[in-house]
Amino acid sequence: MQTETFVDQVMTHGPQMDRDRALNATHVTLRALCEHLPAEQTRRMSAQLPETLSKAADAGALEAGKDGIHVNDLENFYAKVASRGELSRDEARGISRAVARTLKHAVSGGELVDVTIDLPAEMAELVAYS
Repeated sequence: MQTETFVDQVMTHGPQMDRDRALNATHVTLRALCEHLPAEQTRRMSAQLPETLSKAADAGALEAGKDGIHVNDLENFYAKVASRGELSRDEARGISRAVARTLKHAVSGGELVDVTIDLPAEMAELVAYS
């Protein structure tokens, strides 16, 4: 899947916003999500993403735990995405769900299962049920 297609799907399933803002929000969401995955898991998932999105995921793996904030629940995850992406909380919630839903089409089913297993429980629900 190409970056443009990924962002198109995010825009279809997420809150209404222009392409540049949706692309930025997608990067922010992937980065934040990958901060909660083991580095090897992020590497395997990012290998299946388009290059620009892969870089965002890899950046998240490098940042894991560096900000001193360990987010285990969805509301705090959404707050992090909102702050970094300059989004409202509702936009962050919607874009996070849209990115998670689009990941289901961008990576293999087995890889998605592995990601879900490695995430904190509430965040795993985001990926599994979006």
